[in-house]
Amino acid sequence: MKRVIKYISAALLAVGALNAHAQGSALDSRFSVKVHGEIGVGSALSMKTQQTDMSHKSSMNSFGVDFGYMFWQHNGMSLSVNAGLDYDMNNAKLNIGSMKCDYAAGADADMDGDTYRRYYQLSNLNQEIGVEYISIPVYLNFTYRFNNWIGVYANLGIKPGFKARGKTKSFSGDVYSYGIYPQYDNLMMDDEWLNNFGNSQLSGSQVNAPSINGFNMSVLAGAGIEAKIYGPLYGVLGVNYKAGLTNTFKNNPEVASSPVVSYTVAHGQQAESLTSMLSKSKISHFGVNIALIYRF
Repeated sequence: MKRVIKYISAALLAVGALNAHAQGSALDSRFSVKVHGEIGVGSALSMKTQQTDMSHKSSMNSFGVDFGYMFWQHNGMSLSVNAGLDYDMNNAKLNIGSMKCDYAAGADADMDGDTYRRYYQLSNLNQEIGVEYISIPVYLNFTYRFNNWIGVYANLGIKPGFKARGKTKSFSGDVYSYGIYPQYDNLMMDDEWLNNFGNSQLSGSQVNAPSINGFNMSVLAGAGIEAKIYGPLYGVLGVNYKAGLTNTFKNNPEVASSPVVSYTVAHGQQAESLTSMLSKSKISHFGVNIALIYRF
């Protein structure tokens, strides 16, 4: 975050030095409405996991409208306070190449009511999760205008968000399972007709819903170019960065310590969401911002 602010400040100072003798024109309009869209660049989430063989990818796009009030201007410089309403669409893909797990299976996991130890060899576990937030960005915007037509800006603020929806979009995986029965001289059973042993595949209907935090908070910073199109209408092209202060997915130690896949006769095989293995899932996101501003 400090590095981003440093780069923004250096860019503004460089532009100011090159245009030391340029005089910006004062704006008569104090209010503004900005309609904008943001396209994500690179990963949207900074994630850490307890599972060493897990890989992850993420993306984020958003759109919204902001309202601004300019409360100060002098020699082409101005400050405004802004607040808006955004809709953020996050997408995360998690993959585990291979892993093993085992647990003590109760009588409800055997057709004959026996207890045993159940073993799993899992491979190619893939889960895609979509999370959408309604966010309320609040930020301070600094603008330097070279003339009536063009200027540069930088902003800094916060972006609280509230979950609108979140679900698993897809889930798949290959499973090989078997049981060891200590009461029968450690008999090993992997016949497919018994207790869903042997080889099988997992699908989206067999995964538990991911635990998603209902509230998300980020610090946001941005910079870019603003150009007049016609009359009170301006075009904006810039970059934004968001640094999350909260995790997107809940870190539940009880779920994380549970077997990834388990079985009961009544419900068959059920998988935990791979998000339960994440110890960190904070927003860390660059985006390209395109906007139209109407001043009045």
